[in-house]
Amino acid sequence: MTAIGTFLALVFVRDWAFWRYALSERGVVTGASVGTLWAHAAVPIGLTVVLAAMALACGSAILRWGQSPRSGRVRVLEGTELPLAFALGAGLFAAAVALLGAARRLDGPHLGMLLAAITSVTATQAGLLRGRRPSLGLRPGWIGVLQGLLAYSAWHTLILALAPPTEWDVLAYHLPIPKLYLSWGAIREIPWLLHSHWPHLMEAFYALPLAFREDGAAALWHGACCWALVAATWAAAREELDEKVAWIAAAAVAAQPTFLRIAGTAHSDGAMALFLFLAGWCLWRFDGSRERRWLWLGAAFSGLGASCKLFGAAPAIAWTMWLALRSRRDAALFAAASLAIVAPWYAKAWLGAGNPVWPFFSSVFGGAWGASLLEKPYLVSTRWPWPPDWELLIRYGPQWLLGPLAFLALASGRARPPRFVLFSLLPALALFPVVLRQQEAWRFLLPLFPALGMLLGWWALKARSWAAAAAVA
Repeated sequence: MTAIGTFLALVFVRDWAFWRYALSERGVVTGASVGTLWAHAAVPIGLTVVLAAMALACGSAILRWGQSPRSGRVRVLEGTELPLAFALGAGLFAAAVALLGAARRLDGPHLGMLLAAITSVTATQAGLLRGRRPSLGLRPGWIGVLQGLLAYSAWHTLILALAPPTEWDVLAYHLPIPKLYLSWGAIREIPWLLHSHWPHLMEAFYALPLAFREDGAAALWHGACCWALVAATWAAAREELDEKVAWIAAAAVAAQPTFLRIAGTAHSDGAMALFLFLAGWCLWRFDGSRERRWLWLGAAFSGLGASCKLFGAAPAIAWTMWLALRSRRDAALFAAASLAIVAPWYAKAWLGAGNPVWPFFSSVFGGAWGASLLEKPYLVSTRWPWPPDWELLIRYGPQWLLGPLAFLALASGRARPPRFVLFSLLPALALFPVVLRQQEAWRFLLPLFPALGMLLGWWALKARSWAAAAAVA
């Protein structure tokens, strides 16, 4: 009841302007308007649910592969493994669509064949998709408040995704790129579109919902990836730390302005963050168990993360160096597997634009279309101005996570963070030098939000109750 009450209170207070308009103006809420709303929302929601089920089924099949017990029974996935299954299926699904584009078969018949093939996998896994729910038990009331907050954040994602897109990045290239790919039936270089020369795994996948003329479904799919990130944060914190930490961490991630701003849009940051966080978690499991499959899964997620954005390859450098301190062979295997997944995107740009990371490092690679002339002006245009602009500094709300963290660090007596949290922050060593000079730095650091959320939850439990409550609020 606490969760429901919190959700309804947030819907009423935060959306008061809408309710006042809807309830005071005649003719706003009618049978016709409800029918129009349903007609607008039913197809993108239904399509997203179907695609998510397919991704979960494919990922589940891969995770179960070779893991059946000796009794011959098919292993049912644990609840904490479901985010892994969804992310793995979503990544492979997107890679399959990208492969169709590379083969110049990105059209309705071939997309239909791909859907049919994945549907057959889904049918074989249908009886095992439920997983095994973890025992939830009784919880303190404040967890119900966090659950209500999570529900409201999900509601916000849904409403934003179903609204017409207005984000500049979405309108400038996240949606135009896959629409151009669809019109050509292939993935090609676009000389006049700067961002098109970089890895775009999610944009390639968006060609699938856009083939149904559903921009909202593309936004909802990115929202599903963002909420898979929240679920992965909860699952990792619950398994590695504590259930109370898990709820605080999940709510901390879902309540961030950066998350709320992009979760309901056809961006790619949420998917990149999901893949990279899971890559780190898999490597942590590999270090603890020495099971080789966790190394391969970590490499797969690392390569998928690098395929979403150009700087997504940076964390792989930190992980490779960490692995090299333990085993050079493991480090080589990880780096090779990660590179194999993202390499086609670099090859596309190298063959089409003369530079795998066009227009950067033009002094080394060169590049067509004036790469050397564009590189420096572009980098200057994306960096922080001096003196810093306060509005730019707080645009994505870093104070709403860093502020409570600093407060709880002091209130908890600077309790030493768990090793898993510190390990989850390892990608920062490679991400910071790449993105901190960018005006979009806080958004680009989304892969670190789960670790920061877990750190917030850990220090909250170590602090006094009033301090924890104030920081979480």
